[in-house]
Amino acid sequence: YPRQLTLNTGGEQAYLFVHDQDSHSAKWLGEYGEENKKIYADFHGVRRLVSQGKIMPHQTNYRWLFKNSHLIDGYIYLRYQNTMDSKLLGYHNEMYNMEDYKDILNKKDKIYDNKCSKVFISIHLSLFTITPTTRLLKP
Repeated sequence: YPRQLTLNTGGEQAYLFVHDQDSHSAKWLGEYGEENKKIYADFHGVRRLVSQGKIMPHQTNYRWLFKNSHLIDGYIYLRYQNTMDSKLLGYHNEMYNMEDYKDILNKKDKIYDNKCSKVFISIHLSLFTITPTTRLLKP
């Protein structure tokens, strides 16, 4: 049956709403990000990177939620729902708590922050050592 969909910041389908902050950070990453670095996001974050930031899908990865998240080498893109609601969404809209990933983010450097959307970076040097860069860029 057809279903009515209201795109706003609340309700059951809120994860589909693209906040201005998400769009701005995706565009920023598309313009200033290094093409050879992978961008990790949740499933709907990847969709924003492609649609808003004009980033090629092969540059993105949403499967980091499930395995080897400690081996992330590249950018982590967090959108409104990740930062404000503390939720990550998987491919089948399964919810994950951002608290479960805070140790990963604590080892990364924040290079973009517009209060609702953030970008982190790390450089994986070996299987056992992760050394983040030490730069901070303003939007």
